[in-house]
Amino acid sequence: MSAQDQVVRIELKNPYNEKTFARDKFSVLDIKAQDEKGRWYNIEMQITDQEYYDKRSLYYWSRVYNAQLQEGMNYDKLTKTIGINILNFNCLVDEDCHNTFRLLNVKTGTEFTDHLEIHFIELEKYTGDIETVKSALDRWIVFLTRAHEFSRSKIPRTLGEVTSIARAIEILDTMGRAIAPKS
Repeated sequence: MSAQDQVVRIELKNPYNEKTFARDKFSVLDIKAQDEKGRWYNIEMQITDQEYYDKRSLYYWSRVYNAQLQEGMNYDKLTKTIGINILNFNCLVDEDCHNTFRLLNVKTGTEFTDHLEIHFIELEKYTGDIETVKSALDRWIVFLTRAHEFSRSKIPRTLGEVTSIARAIEILDTMGRAIAPKS
């Protein structure tokens, strides 16, 4: 996604992918959302290693894409669907911690359509640290992998620069205090 494609508002949708037929597989997504431009998102966070996660990711993407049309609607109503998989294990052979996949012609590299985009963010492969973060993704990865180290009074400058991360740390801090044993 480029800078002009930044999401500014998301409407969370029903995460349940209902069955169309009795024998269909029922699935529940972590986050299903739609942005102001009409693009759909399936955001999954997975902690435990799953040998078949590549297939699961594609299946969940397809369910969100497929659900856009109702009976009688034209195919031109379909919009881009982006799968974002945040994994606490290594799933791909690629060395980078962030890999993006699209539908391309294997000979020419020409993109068939921009409607399919699937991201894998493998937290274990991240090699940066809190002092060298460069991008928003770097900041979020540091937050996700080290959230237990931060609190409202202990937000590193590089993370505090992103309002949404600072807010997430505050919420976690509040939740932690709410569930902490009373002495």
